[in-house]
Amino acid sequence: MADPVRVAVADECSTSRALVRRMLAGQESVEVVAEAASRRELLAELEDRPVDLVLLDVELPEQGGLEALKALQERAPALPVALLSATSQARRAVEALALGAVEVIRKPNHPSEEDRLVRALERVVRCALAARTAQPVSAAESEPRPVAPEPRSGSLSETPELVVMGVSTGGPRALRTVLSSLSPSFPLPIVVIQHMAEGFTSSLALSLNADCALPVREVQPGDRARAGGVYVAPGGRHLELGPRAGEEGEFTLRIFEGEPENGGRPSIDRFLRSTARRVDRPVLSVLLTGMGTDGAHGVQATKEASTSYCLAQDEASSVVWGIPRSGLELGVVDEVLALDAIGERLEALASGDPA
Repeated sequence: MADPVRVAVADECSTSRALVRRMLAGQESVEVVAEAASRRELLAELEDRPVDLVLLDVELPEQGGLEALKALQERAPALPVALLSATSQARRAVEALALGAVEVIRKPNHPSEEDRLVRALERVVRCALAARTAQPVSAAESEPRPVAPEPRSGSLSETPELVVMGVSTGGPRALRTVLSSLSPSFPLPIVVIQHMAEGFTSSLALSLNADCALPVREVQPGDRARAGGVYVAPGGRHLELGPRAGEEGEFTLRIFEGEPENGGRPSIDRFLRSTARRVDRPVLSVLLTGMGTDGAHGVQATKEASTSYCLAQDEASSVVWGIPRSGLELGVVDEVLALDAIGERLEALASGDPA
């Protein structure tokens, strides 16, 4: 049996710590080995105690969660840290995500939201398992890892009409790297489907907008996908590409509730399927770091509808190589690139350079 995932929980509120501990107790092979109510307590607890995952309240006292995160990263850069945050703390949570926290978990406001907390905790525990598996081990302990399939090396027959970025765990930092590298003259609309809880994507969009030459906004009712704009899907709801409207024939963007798909809302697959029904020219899709398989079948739908093209982030630069790998395994990825090379490649493809 594999060793349990060792978790530290840091939250000033003892009730919140007890709730998280109770939710984790129902998961197999998970052990809460440390609890803390402040940054100082957390760092002292972890001085000589190895852990695989830290659940960190973004508003800890004594310089808060941001300073605790920085200190943890100095000690153990590869240690996954997930944030516990209320929506009122969204701005600070997004700052922490930009610093390298792997995910933000919205604190429940009511017992009816506990199931959502359980699913979120399961997701970050899987992230911790993946990170632990990726750590170097001795030759005697190592086992051959499955070899990922090769990209399909497709081509573009005409200039794309739209860029779609799908991302989950580790997304805010990856998005900042790619989007900030694009020029202000980038000619296509970009739609971002980031797996994130309701109440946090607005702060994410504002943060990205401050760092990017292109305008970035959370999608609002009535928005249209305009060339050179970046549109972030609202957390907790689905997004679809709607019919063209206006003199410029811009695509509308439709927000709706709907049933969760691939475990959540928004769904990358769902948005990509909607583009396959609407666009006349290819879709340029980008599968970035993240847990799970959301996105691969959506890319497949765009390829069945047109000569679309797909870039995927490589394993070395991904926090969790789930979403990109699922696209490779389905045979829909055309190029695998390091994170810092994706922006330059997007510029070339968007301008009509041959793929």
